[in-house]
Amino acid sequence: MDIKEGDHFTVTINGVEHDTVIDEHGTQRFVSNPIVEAFVEATQIGYDRWLDANPIGKRVWTTAPFTLNDISYVPGEPYTLNQLIEFSALHGYSVGGMCDLSFMDGVEVLNPLWKE
Repeated sequence: MDIKEGDHFTVTINGVEHDTVIDEHGTQRFVSNPIVEAFVEATQIGYDRWLDANPIGKRVWTTAPFTLNDISYVPGEPYTLNQLIEFSALHGYSVGGMCDLSFMDGVEVLNPLWKE
């Protein structure tokens, strides 16, 4: 199969179809939602600014801004498995990278680009 940048493929996770696209590096990524992508980027910028303004020895972690690291990725605590999958897809995670996350253990993933 000849695969190139911009090609779209449907991946099915736990019976739910997700659109993916091949990026400029040849990586298969979920098609992100631009609002979620902007939010994720903004939280990282805010966190980086907080790190710069708070030297290592003086950081009070309870005052740090919210980041992706603050999300519990344990299904049911407080988000469902499907919510975690949807959120990861909406911010453009790579398909392979998301499948390596602990909450994906035992999850059925059907990807037309993976050989059986």
